[in-house]
Amino acid sequence: MKAERIDAVWLEEHYLLTMDDLGDRWGMDTDQLHELIAHGVLEPVGGRGGSGGRGRFSLETAAVAQVACRLQHDLELDAHAVGVVLGLLQRVRSLEDELIRLRASLAAEPADGDAPEADVTPLKRT
Repeated sequence: MKAERIDAVWLEEHYLLTMDDLGDRWGMDTDQLHELIAHGVLEPVGGRGGSGGRGRFSLETAAVAQVACRLQHDLELDAHAVGVVLGLLQRVRSLEDELIRLRASLAAEPADGDAPEADVTPLKRT
């Protein structure tokens, strides 16, 4: 039986990754990362203007970089297409969250037979 080695790093929420960290972790070269930054797929902390393109990235950005890398590698998408796909995935997630909230609010409302009588005044036609 062969043991599998797993590398794990405990990262705190405020920890920032360098471009080299992202590239090394996901097997992307600097040009790919710059292209993803240029298309707004990856956003350095503090915006795109600082550190001569050698910005720092949040852990959330590292997760986005992982998905972007897989999209580029597995589906052979360019940086623009990756941005479109990630935008659509985010929209799906937000719609799923909204659906969960709506279902929860419907479940919390009383059933039709239990609802209090509504005070409705009929409109007069003239």
